[in-house]
Amino acid sequence: KGKTGLTRFMNAVGYLISGFASAYFPAATIGSLSVERGPGNASNLGQATFGGSLNMFSPELSEASRTAPYAAFGSWNTRLLGARFDSGNVKDYGDARLGLNFQTMDSDGYRTWSGVSGQNFMLKYQKPVGSSTLLTVFLNYNQNYYYQPDSDKGLTAAQAATFGKNYVLGNDPSLPTYYQYNRADKNTAFNYVGLQSELGGWNIDDKFYYYNYTNNTLATNTANDPTSVDRKST
Repeated sequence: KGKTGLTRFMNAVGYLISGFASAYFPAATIGSLSVERGPGNASNLGQATFGGSLNMFSPELSEASRTAPYAAFGSWNTRLLGARFDSGNVKDYGDARLGLNFQTMDSDGYRTWSGVSGQNFMLKYQKPVGSSTLLTVFLNYNQNYYYQPDSDKGLTAAQAATFGKNYVLGNDPSLPTYYQYNRADKNTAFNYVGLQSELGGWNIDDKFYYYNYTNNTLATNTANDPTSVDRKST
């Protein structure tokens, strides 16, 4: 009760959890997690599962105005920069609250020519409607790209001996291992409008969702012809 925001329903959109969580929800967009165990067991999968649910909630909006920049740095030229803004209660707009988050992340990666980059924008708006209803608007957009073979089966012994154990791609355009021939772009959106009401002892929580996942992958098609490529879009 009182927590609004992005509940990911495993029944309806379980694939979000299986492989694309980081493409949808960077850590800064997650306020809390709730795990609900169901009566089923691990073999109950799919849309009709009753094995439980993993619920993710967006950050709570602050009552006071504040701006909080943040940064993190790591090995292989890894850096993450971002800022969170909270408007606090805006009296002139009926105690409405607005929260914004912007984040950018880049890394060269441990393996050769396997850089990754990502940007996130999150908006959360809440406004009381009357004395017993809360309106929530949540928008979350991500742009990510990285360089990696579409079918990455690891190094061969010959590659490890010649190029080193961290080899994966190179910068020679005459070879199919050229990093620009092996790029994936993933753009995602997860938005909703929600209404929470307490009416005569009844609690009503309705949400209208929109989510999108676009994957444009450029991958070498043959081992001896770097000009022959497949473009895959999901």
